[in-house]
Amino acid sequence: MDDHILADMGITRNDIVDASRLPVDVNASLELEKTARANKTYRKLLLRYYPETEVGTSCY
Repeated sequence: MDDHILADMGITRNDIVDASRLPVDVNASLELEKTARANKTYRKLLLRYYPETEVGTSCY
């Protein structure tokens, strides 16, 4: 997948790598969903408290 598509989803390539290394009994899709929500929340907080910050795809 393209990095821009992943950013739209709220995840990075590293998030996918981390999810792929989870134990078999852990649902990687659910963990990626949690990660995406956490990343989006982080971006919102960053922009709220530091509006001059440019939040790009690398700011997760």
